[in-house]
Amino acid sequence: METRKIVKLKKITAQTPTRIDFAGGWTDTPPYSAEKGGSVVNAAITLYVNVKVTLFPEGRLKNITIRSIDYGIAVEADSISGLVLDGNADFPKAVLKSLPVDCPIEIITSSDAPLGSGLGGSGALGVALTAALSAIRGDKLAGTDVPEKARDIEVEQLKILGGKQDQYAAMFGGFRYMRFEDPEVEMFPLPLLDTTIEKLRQNSVLVYTGQSRVSGDIHKNVLKAYHTGCKQTLKALDEIKEAADEMKSALLDNDIDEFAELMNTNWNAQKALHPSVTNETMDKAFIVARENGALAGKALGAGGGGCLYFYCFPDTKKDVERALENAGYRSLPFDFDFRGLRLKQS
Repeated sequence: METRKIVKLKKITAQTPTRIDFAGGWTDTPPYSAEKGGSVVNAAITLYVNVKVTLFPEGRLKNITIRSIDYGIAVEADSISGLVLDGNADFPKAVLKSLPVDCPIEIITSSDAPLGSGLGGSGALGVALTAALSAIRGDKLAGTDVPEKARDIEVEQLKILGGKQDQYAAMFGGFRYMRFEDPEVEMFPLPLLDTTIEKLRQNSVLVYTGQSRVSGDIHKNVLKAYHTGCKQTLKALDEIKEAADEMKSALLDNDIDEFAELMNTNWNAQKALHPSVTNETMDKAFIVARENGALAGKALGAGGGGCLYFYCFPDTKKDVERALENAGYRSLPFDFDFRGLRLKQS
């Protein structure tokens, strides 16, 4: 892509929500999404990824500065060609290589979510960076262009395995049912009743296990099982997809009991994908949560650590949170986000 010469000093901030995947995760990922088609039900939440891009006049000591607050990393380079994908702030480097500007630039990234949380943080970061740099350049990216471009960069340049639900949730926010038949994505907002949303607010618990995980490693394990025709993995993926399809109807019907049952169905199938999806630390959290009032739960994202979501019986949320915190898990308060990507330019 051509380098854009930016004459006027500019600053732009981008904020994108992360997400909770209630059901269907994994089926948005190739090759399943290409061969059989996937379904996902998710909701954007108020744990945000933040990006600030500042352009400077000529004459700075280094033309490019990238700072990752979460990783405590600072990278400097004289030119875009000098940026090396070496594991340090690779996402901003990759987006800047794809959407280059010909002027001194500083990019600062941060996230409200823990590292390796399973909340779709890398997808949210990709959308925020892509939207911010596209706006700086004056590119006319609109609608699904931004999440699609962000996903292309993540897969093609960074070689990160995964689906598309994270980018679409970050871009558009809200409760959504999505269908994936690569390369097509059908996205349906879920106009839930206020009473349904309030039940979800009052009875949801989100905790971090303290185990940051690399989703790509788990994806490789599951993909290997898929390609070798493992019957258990194939059956599990079909069950996960079916759970998402049925959960959409349950939520629209305000049937929270069915929603919870389908989440448990999804988690049982998710665990059947590969042994690396769960571990002792995660299993202990499920025992603690259920003994104190959790009705349903699942690992978010690929699993293998990161965050866990629990839906609780009425009036037991605080008991579940307290028990999990006493057991060493970190509670993450949140609300639902209905706005998606936010850009502010000055």
